[in-house]
Amino acid sequence: MTPEQLKASILQRAMEGKLVPQDPNDEPASELLKRIKAEKEKLIKEGKIKRDKNETEIFRGDDGLHYEKFPDGSIKQIDVPYEIPESWEWVRLNNIIDVRDGTHKTPKYVQDGVPLLTSKNLINGKLVKEPSKLISLAESDEINKRSKVEENDILLAMIGTIGNPVLVSKVDYQFSVKNMAILKHISTINMEFVYYFIVYFSTELKNMSSGAVQNFVSLKQLRNILFPVPSTTEQNRIITQIKKMLILI
Repeated sequence: MTPEQLKASILQRAMEGKLVPQDPNDEPASELLKRIKAEKEKLIKEGKIKRDKNETEIFRGDDGLHYEKFPDGSIKQIDVPYEIPESWEWVRLNNIIDVRDGTHKTPKYVQDGVPLLTSKNLINGKLVKEPSKLISLAESDEINKRSKVEENDILLAMIGTIGNPVLVSKVDYQFSVKNMAILKHISTINMEFVYYFIVYFSTELKNMSSGAVQNFVSLKQLRNILFPVPSTTEQNRIITQIKKMLILI
């Protein structure tokens, strides 16, 4: 088994709830989802995010199958990618975090201005400043009204080489992003866990992409990704174990 295959196997076990033992004292993930919903409502009232009018609810029926309830009240059986522990929950990615994108327009480039970062700036899990073209401060401010990147957000490429996620650790200069998805952080969920899920899901992201000229994954596709949610304490245990094992690899 190659190092990459071993890493993929570790992340797969993590996202299936098989990497660390289940603790019966953990609260069910449904309680975490209630807190996430409350936080999102607060952010909506503050005008920081918009309400998702298409938000759904996924639940397990008495027959053990999974169903999705839509805003109009209709319910549909759905297939989930794999089985997860009873205390976990499936959600659509946009139900727990705010999934946005940067600009897709070609701006006017200038000699002296603000960096416009693209997928070329997502290198080995880090966001790098160079190489980048520059745009005016005014244009950067306009883009950042909707697409400002902040600490603990996750960036990933939507066009070309799909994926290459980066968990933004620090923002100490102004920049804007183009052709990237922005997974805005929510304090009630560990964004490191979301990051490792996206790394795990990267192959599927590439399979989802399409395009005549170059590969492309849409914002709608990203928002609809099925995401497994464990409790906060289990998220933390999983992250700790992933880091220990990846260091050894």
